[in-house]
Amino acid sequence: MNVITNNKWIGQRTIRPDGADKVTGRAAFAADTTMPGMIWGKVLRSPHPHARIRGIDISKAEAVPGVKAVVTARDIVDFPVIFRSTSRSCSASRTCAGCAAM
Repeated sequence: MNVITNNKWIGQRTIRPDGADKVTGRAAFAADTTMPGMIWGKVLRSPHPHARIRGIDISKAEAVPGVKAVVTARDIVDFPVIFRSTSRSCSASRTCAGCAAM
């Protein structure tokens, strides 16, 4: 099916005004921004997919020089998490909210 459109952008080389700056390294990205007193965050994820985490010892992380805070799930406000499954057969070891709603 051949549809003819009068679109001036399809099939044409578009102008990329930021292209030269990006490929030469001159472009400024949000991750390149630094400010006085700025601190950085790091997310440490489990190397084991679907593992049940029984506890986290944060004492070593807190002892590292320069560490301002260590945040775990216990520091986050509790909110309901909805697990959604695309099929009726869920591989979760316990009944999840998504399966219970089906």
